[in-house]
Amino acid sequence: MPLMIANNSMRTSNPILSPPEKYLPKVPQDYPFDGLTAEQRAKMSQFRVTHLPGVFAALTGAPCDNEEAFVDDVRLLKYLRATKWDLPLAVKRLQETMQWRREIRPTEFNTDDPAARALNSVGCIYLDGFDKLCRPILVVLGRLASHFHDHD
Repeated sequence: MPLMIANNSMRTSNPILSPPEKYLPKVPQDYPFDGLTAEQRAKMSQFRVTHLPGVFAALTGAPCDNEEAFVDDVRLLKYLRATKWDLPLAVKRLQETMQWRREIRPTEFNTDDPAARALNSVGCIYLDGFDKLCRPILVVLGRLASHFHDHD
């Protein structure tokens, strides 16, 4: 199934999962903790050490592959920043996200699935380069999926 690379005119049937060597970012020293106050660093530590084991313990269903990679320091900081450093709310949101990931399993995207092929054919799914840590970005446009009807 051809996937369109948005920032490149190339079409390919294989996703390009490695960025060009010149694309590798310069990572700041002490990343991702650079610029955090002592109080913010303490909340981050508390999130990881005290609350994260409870999040995993409360989840139901089979674990996803590489689930622990989703809760790296960068992502935990995103939850804390998104909640303006409200630790209980960040824990709640992370737990909801992790439960959703176990139910929906977004990392197990199957490009051979007929529904996935149909969504890709109308431009709902495409690769859009790489993020700052050189991970591939898969974009899913739900508004375009409303034009897709499954006629099985």
